[in-house]
Amino acid sequence: MAVEPRPRHRPVYPKNLYAERAPYTHAEFREQVIERQIELMVSRGVWVDPGKQR
Repeated sequence: MAVEPRPRHRPVYPKNLYAERAPYTHAEFREQVIERQIELMVSRGVWVDPGKQR
């Protein structure tokens, strides 16, 4: 029987982000990392966008 891992065991933040590249600018970081993290948390039901709450 397969058990679904708990949400906290599925990574949200990327590992070794700058191991093979220069650091992102603020705009790049928001686009490439933060937006993806928000999408993952919303899809997993662990965060609700405040602008979309009822």
